[in-house]
Amino acid sequence: MPRDRRSQSKEPDVDSFIDAGGSAPSEEDNGGGGEVKTFTTRFPEKLVDQIDEAIDDQIVSESRNQWLMKAAVEKLEREHE
Repeated sequence: MPRDRRSQSKEPDVDSFIDAGGSAPSEEDNGGGGEVKTFTTRFPEKLVDQIDEAIDDQIVSESRNQWLMKAAVEKLEREHE
């Protein structure tokens, strides 16, 4: 028995969804640095809001994670000049 009216539609075709698949991450996705390491960090809300504004102002959108990685690379390049 359906849980609610919205779930009365036919079941999604899970097999076709799985067969469609997706693309595997490429070396370019992580800057060519090999293994990807994940960590948690905290930012003040005001700073996150400013980052999100900078991302929203771009013609080609990117994720917050991509923006932060680019910012880190730019900072490291400036320090090594």
